[in-house]
Amino acid sequence: MLLSTGPKDCSGTTPWAAVVLERSGLFWHARGEWLGTELSNSSMADARGQPETKDLKIALGARGTSDDGPTIELQLSGSGEIGDYPVNLEGTIEAIDCPTD
Repeated sequence: MLLSTGPKDCSGTTPWAAVVLERSGLFWHARGEWLGTELSNSSMADARGQPETKDLKIALGARGTSDDGPTIELQLSGSGEIGDYPVNLEGTIEAIDCPTD
C-alpha cells in the first residue's frame, strides 16, 4: 500500500512527492521532500510492544475503473507516529489498484 501527495501509476518508480507513506506488512514507512530521510515505525513500539502506528486503518471499499486502470475506494482513519512525525489519516480516496507480481 502506497499513499503519495504526488501522481502515481503502476510503474515500479514513485515520482517526486512532498510525502509518501507506504505500508509493508505491519510497518509503515515515510519519505519525501518534506522529510529529507526515510523513516519507519519498525523499531518503535508503545508500552505494550505494539507499533506506534497500530491505530492507522485503511478499509477497502467499492471497486471501479478509470482511464488509468482499475480503482478501489480506500477509507482512511486513525493516527500514530512515524519517527518524530505525527500521522493522521482521515477521509476517502480513490486509488489505482495495481496488480502484484
